Amino acid sequence: MPGTRPRPGQHPGSRPPPHLRLVGHLMSLKERSGCSYAHLASNSHITGGTDGTGSVSATTPKRVVDLPKDVPVERAVTAYVRACGVSGEEEAFRLWRAARAESRGRLAGLRAPHVDGIRTRADLAAV
Repeated sequence: MPGTRPRPGQHPGSRPPPHLRLVGHLMSLKERSGCSYAHLASNSHITGGTDGTGSVSATTPKRVVDLPKDVPVERAVTAYVRACGVSGEEEAFRLWRAARAESRGRLAGLRAPHVDGIRTRADLAAV
C-alpha cells in the first residue's frame, strides 16, 4: 500500500504482507465506489446473492478493513466487494486466498496440543 510505513520486521521497499495488500485493495475499491461504510452495508442488502453472501450488518464493512484484525471471512469480503459495485473482485479473492494461507501458516507455528492431548489447564489454554 503506497504511503504505508513498514511493519516491524519488514524492510523498507519490500512488498507488504498479503493481509495488508488485501486491505489496501479493498480500501481502493471503496474509494473508487465513493460509498461510505454505511452505504456499503446498505448496498449489501441489494447485492446479496443466493450464494450465501447475503447482506451484512452496518459494522461489517469497516471491520473487513481494520488492520489489527485477523483476515476477514470470505462471506464478508464477498459482500464488501459486491457492495462497492466496481471491478476488482478477482483480485480481491486472489489477495484473500494469499492472506488466508499466510494466516494458516502462522497458526500452524503455534504448536498447540491436539484436542486428544489436553490433560491440564495449561494444555487447554494453549489450544
